[in-house]
Amino acid sequence: MRPLLHDGQGPRRGGDDGSRIRQGLGRIAVSAPLAAAVRERVVIADGATGSLLDSMLGDEGADRRDLVALERPEAASSVHRAYLEAGAEIVMTATFGANARGLARFVAAGAVYADGTAADLARRLNAASSRLARAAVDEAVAADGKSRWVAGSVGPGSDAPSLGGSSYAELRSSYLSQFIGLTEGGADLAIIETVQDTLQCKAAIGALEEAGRLTGRRLPFIASATVDARGRLLSGADPAAFAAIVEPFGPLAVGLNCSGGPDELESAFEALSKASSAPLCIMPNAGLPRSVGGRIVWPLDAAAFAVKTAAIARRFGAGIAGGCCGTGPAHIAALARSLSGAPAPAARPRRVFALASAFSAVRRDGLAMLVIDERSNASGSAAFKAIVKSGDIAAAARFVVDRAGRGPAAVDISVAGAATDEAATLAGIVSKAAAVSGAALSIDSADPLALEAALPSIGGRPLINSVNLEDEAKASRVFDLAREYGAAVVCLAMDERGPARDEASKLSICRSLYTLALSRGLEPEDLLFDTCTFPAASGDRSLARASVETIAAVAGLAEACPGSGSVLGVGNSSFGLPRSMRPAFTSRFVVAAKAAGLVAAIVDPAVLSIAVPDGIADAADAVIDARGGGEGYGAALERLLSYAPPPAGTAATPSLAPDPGNAALSGDSGPLEGLAAFIYAGDSAGAAAIVTGNVDSASATEMASAIAGAMAELGRRYDVGSLALPLVLRSADAARDAFAALRARSDRRGITGPRVVLSTVRGDLHDIGKNLVGMVLEAAGYDVVDLGTDQGADDIARAAAESGAIAVGVSGLLTKSLVEMERVAAALASSGSDAVLLCGGAAVDREYVRDRIEPSRPGLVAYAKDPFEAVGLLERPIGVPRAAPARKTETRAERDGSVAAAPPVTLGSVPACVTGPAFVPPFLGSASMPPIGFDELVAALDVHAVARSRWAYADEAHGRAALDEAVAALRLVGGLSAACRYGYYKAARRSDVVVEFDDGAGKSAPFCFPRSGRGERRSIADWYADEDAAAAFCVTLGSRASEYLSSVRDSGDSAAYLRAHGLLAGLAEAAAEIGHRRLATELRGRGAVADGKRYSFGFPGCPGVEANGDLLRLLSAAEIGIGISAGHQLVPEFSVTAVLVPRAAARYIDA
Repeated sequence: MRPLLHDGQGPRRGGDDGSRIRQGLGRIAVSAPLAAAVRERVVIADGATGSLLDSMLGDEGADRRDLVALERPEAASSVHRAYLEAGAEIVMTATFGANARGLARFVAAGAVYADGTAADLARRLNAASSRLARAAVDEAVAADGKSRWVAGSVGPGSDAPSLGGSSYAELRSSYLSQFIGLTEGGADLAIIETVQDTLQCKAAIGALEEAGRLTGRRLPFIASATVDARGRLLSGADPAAFAAIVEPFGPLAVGLNCSGGPDELESAFEALSKASSAPLCIMPNAGLPRSVGGRIVWPLDAAAFAVKTAAIARRFGAGIAGGCCGTGPAHIAALARSLSGAPAPAARPRRVFALASAFSAVRRDGLAMLVIDERSNASGSAAFKAIVKSGDIAAAARFVVDRAGRGPAAVDISVAGAATDEAATLAGIVSKAAAVSGAALSIDSADPLALEAALPSIGGRPLINSVNLEDEAKASRVFDLAREYGAAVVCLAMDERGPARDEASKLSICRSLYTLALSRGLEPEDLLFDTCTFPAASGDRSLARASVETIAAVAGLAEACPGSGSVLGVGNSSFGLPRSMRPAFTSRFVVAAKAAGLVAAIVDPAVLSIAVPDGIADAADAVIDARGGGEGYGAALERLLSYAPPPAGTAATPSLAPDPGNAALSGDSGPLEGLAAFIYAGDSAGAAAIVTGNVDSASATEMASAIAGAMAELGRRYDVGSLALPLVLRSADAARDAFAALRARSDRRGITGPRVVLSTVRGDLHDIGKNLVGMVLEAAGYDVVDLGTDQGADDIARAAAESGAIAVGVSGLLTKSLVEMERVAAALASSGSDAVLLCGGAAVDREYVRDRIEPSRPGLVAYAKDPFEAVGLLERPIGVPRAAPARKTETRAERDGSVAAAPPVTLGSVPACVTGPAFVPPFLGSASMPPIGFDELVAALDVHAVARSRWAYADEAHGRAALDEAVAALRLVGGLSAACRYGYYKAARRSDVVVEFDDGAGKSAPFCFPRSGRGERRSIADWYADEDAAAAFCVTLGSRASEYLSSVRDSGDSAAYLRAHGLLAGLAEAAAEIGHRRLATELRGRGAVADGKRYSFGFPGCPGVEANGDLLRLLSAAEIGIGISAGHQLVPEFSVTAVLVPRAAARYIDA
């Protein structure tokens, strides 16, 4: 739409050159005189065209002003001559509204000049207008020899795409014929002016460059926006965002026009000058108009306008100055006199890496690292994956927008593997999120078609994640897309051999990608290089120096790829550590990488805010820099692991390190026990010595069984979370060496393990997961044939047949791997093989394997989530020949019902088991409850739970006495109270396990309630109707509770500390019970027929503690001081959140 203060024809603005110009999708070489002029002085542009034409055409002709070049060419020519005589050096064509969409009304009305399509008319009209301006300029140049230029004027139209009025594709098509006509008519440059919507501007630039390809002459361009009283474009972008979005296209200049007068534009123009690296142009109105006697009057006369505009141009270094609405030749003449002899504008700074949402930009300025949120990724977020799989595009977009609201520079979005149509799903989510997201969007896809579908919806400056050198033609295509849509690109240090592991290889690949990107028209400031993060703390000694090599490569990028930046997916650094240790290790890895110059990190932002204790920090640093603190890498890793707490709900697991007094190790027990003990301890030499030194006392089969038993115990501990992966791999090394020693014994016959073929599938070069599986399988006695990476289906099937393998294991990190796994299954079936196919990897899930891969080989395909599940699927007594492994997963017969088995549950397959809303909400949104006093809390305490379960008192009387003592001690310091927030929401089932809560005022969140694997396989979501109401609350004892506990701990009385902790935990639960009762009482009058059940995240039925953040946001819990830690735990400690389901049928669910 046109701005309210527009004079009609549209702004008549100016243009300039620019040091780095694009030609079409490459760089444009502008005429040397103009390029020199904007650096040596202020170039003068003309003023408004509309007001002058109106005075000539009269009221009847005003509606046909867009046709003036065809109907009244002499009027247009006289305007150009008037401005040239006034001193204008850049003259604008009278084509502000002459795009195909804007001219369609004339075609529909059968105008005499509209004898074809709207596109035909636009081309003819713009060409004619360019010729008129060209003739006037050439005449002036011939008279005095001074350089002057013709700029083709292109206005915004009336259909802002970010407001839903049109689309990128529609606008680009509409502008195309306009730019073709301007080019054919002889324009020197284009001015895309009065930009109100950055997506509209990007569409115009796309059309300009397409016109250049079609005509063979690509026009340089100026991009000039108009802002409102807030200093923002109509679509919401601030000046810094406008600069960040437009500058990657290489404009001659960026600027502001129209809006108010010089005074009203000054603040916004100052912001633009600070953010932009391009030459600047300013073309204000003659002040804010007012109506006098029924006619529009502009308040600034020529002299006042010139003084104010010239002052701004000088102060902020504009290279072009002109006028807009309300200005005429007199204003331009006065401005030219005011700027005559003005000093050359200060040199513009070099462009820096920047991303932008539709509203604001983030730049590579100073020392701040850019954070790219990783949670909107279907491969890493179960909640997001569930939403994507449900097909609810709107909910997925809301998830992205919520993550953007947490303050990252960008949100990384990946739907591959969860969406049946990646391109359509990604485009749908992006189209809804882009216009409202407060952060830039990072489009994470390996498919150029998906990128091409998503990018046209983004009015900001996005990031493409990522390209690599596996396929140079594909990389070139992605670079071309980045150039076409003004995106930045992540360049991954990976080629046909896989992710590079050492510094030299990483930098070599990065240099090649850098050269390729620049050859496709990108600039260094468009690029972030990812030198590939490997799990240095996994215990895999081949990766002991992984962090050192990655960080060294980050430091080397400044020389290898000058002007570019760096990015790392830092979470992978801590893979293999216990979950509780991962944030701390990742945080320390970020510190080290940032010190080396890291520009951006893809990470959960919460990880970066945690405080890492000194001991853990030192141990993590020792592992990261591979120095081992003088103790060796393995010892440093064990020191780090010593800080890991036991998993919640389990007892601390005894160390696997050997006890010097252990009878098994000292020889006081049998060799089989000693062998297992050495494997637990990770002592390869000790395990091998027992095997070779006890030929007479233990048979080879007994030894093999002992090794297998030890590995089974390791797997059990790993599965329950009590043993970290590094310790597993250390023990696996010992078991593998024991098997090697066993095979060398004279009685080795009969113990050769069954053969398993491992490979990553075609197109996937990521082999870390496959290698870990191979290590564990070998440790369990299997003969592993590792084909490596990037193997075709027929090659894998052939290897299985030739080797006589009982199983084939294929892995894939990339979502494209899923289709390749289907091909492997088909190839095995075609070859007649009875080898079981095991599928695993980050891109794979159990449902996909069951529903898409197994049908081609019923009973011979299984999903393995980790190495130990793979071993379990292949489990058999070592040394006993077999044709195929025993299946441990659900068979097709079970699923078909020929044997009793629980049916599989897929998204959308289970209807709600209730109908109609559980209650009518008293209100929507959240509110505070009255505080819960100390006496009320104590009265609600569950004495049995505190005394027996928490304090382990067998005698209830003794437990009661201890409780009374603890309560009295707390009362002496004033006791405490509980604060509570509660809320009611609209609830909608988005799938059979996902329920969305919505407060009706812009806040919503999806919650995933996983289905139980037991009994009826219920989910909490079953007790929500398709359209329902939801209730939730949170309570906290506040920071005083934690402070009290700290004071008791500092007293040194361990028993008192135990009692205080148990009491506080009991009081928090009492507060939750009281909150539950209060809500239930309120809801009985609103249709609820039962108190129902309350469910807290982190417990069976809703185990995803990461949902606490969403629930706290809905409850506005910050108002009572509740927050969330990096590990999604509630802060302060003694706080509880709960979702209340007031249904008689609701019950608690086992995991």
